[in-house]
Amino acid sequence: PAIIPEQVNINWDSLFQTSKEEVSKKVTNNSLGIADDYYTEYIHGKTGRMDAVSPSFNQELQDFNMLIDLLHEKQANASFIISPLNPLYYTNLKDIDPTVAKLEEKLKQNHFPYLNLFTTDINKYEKPILHDVMHMSDYGWYKVNRFIVDTYNL
Repeated sequence: PAIIPEQVNINWDSLFQTSKEEVSKKVTNNSLGIADDYYTEYIHGKTGRMDAVSPSFNQELQDFNMLIDLLHEKQANASFIISPLNPLYYTNLKDIDPTVAKLEEKLKQNHFPYLNLFTTDINKYEKPILHDVMHMSDYGWYKVNRFIVDTYNL
């Protein structure tokens, strides 16, 4: 007989709040939401740009599409995360919107669950989600964990 695990109750609100506070404690020398040590060593007032590639010439996007086709054909149980980038640091993230839209479109067409944490809107961007310009903080990972738990009813 199959073993059914106990339903686990996770206090997401508490985890989110605590992890946001921990990230915020490490950000005191900038308004970008970047941890002080990273900001001091690598950023120190600079901004960045992300090289955008047209979807029609984007080899990685073509490879992604082939992967999704394969996973769909094999009826794989897969989920995807579209990672955030810091729109307060990167000045041209809107250039990537067409590619992100293509990712979402392909995932929707093939009925794969996904969590899109990417935003170019500085009013919607949650600073504590990253600890630098592109690597998720504990808060960001808790959002991913919640998505997995909710998706797979864990």
